[in-house]
Amino acid sequence: MLISLPLKNKDLSKFTITELKQQLTDLRGQLFVVRFQIHSGQKTNYADVGKIRKQIARIMTTLKIRSLEVKSSPTTNPTKSTPALKSNSNNSH
Repeated sequence: MLISLPLKNKDLSKFTITELKQQLTDLRGQLFVVRFQIHSGQKTNYADVGKIRKQIARIMTTLKIRSLEVKSSPTTNPTKSTPALKSNSNNSH
């Protein structure tokens, strides 16, 4: 599924992580093709590189935010207490 350029962050939040990762792969491929076309003289619109890079950055930011949300959500049972860390008082520096 190709996502049209450019999408804002609020639009990217509608997609699943799998869709975003697939789009990230597709955009990186597009970036490679556009750079190759520019260097071979087939394309002269350098602005496409910036647009693709910005979209890649938006998707990467969205993925990072989602990964932080998953890490910050409680994964352990809150009623179960965790053992306290023992301090090593024998260790003198």
